[in-house]
Amino acid sequence: MVMGEKIKLLWIDLSTADADAQPEDLLEDYFEVTICRRHERVARRLADDNPEAVCFSFDYPDRSGSRLVEEMKRLYASIPMFITTMQHSEELAVWAFRSRMTDFIVKPLQEDELLRCYGVLKDICTAKRGQSNRVMAKSDQVMPASIVTTSVNGDKSWAPALYYVEQHFRE
Repeated sequence: MVMGEKIKLLWIDLSTADADAQPEDLLEDYFEVTICRRHERVARRLADDNPEAVCFSFDYPDRSGSRLVEEMKRLYASIPMFITTMQHSEELAVWAFRSRMTDFIVKPLQEDELLRCYGVLKDICTAKRGQSNRVMAKSDQVMPASIVTTSVNGDKSWAPALYYVEQHFRE
């Protein structure tokens, strides 16, 4: 695939542990990145910024983040969206694709994976030109409880450790 113009990407930080997480520099080779934090009005940013694609960036998914992903896909079905996460889980990947995400990429981002995702998004953006907004079939996929991190008294710095213990408690 030939590299072309950059895709206008809204990168939504849904990290639980590190409030100052930044998109990886590799993204800037392929995307014109605008950052939106969890506490911002994401729907307003989607409407105002008019991105060509959206990335929901998790470290470890939580319930509020998964609800936000589902709500934004319902409201903006015609915008291609994908997920990046540190959590490698088959259940999470299945949930993402059933929720109509375009892609699911495990961090740290690898250039070949990002280039593949860019190619798919570029094809979608090209096909959308001249079309009206798509109406997608409704998807009521609930993120499986086994992959959602929980917080202890609102302190999310424990999320990676809690996730590990939850996944390996029988060991």
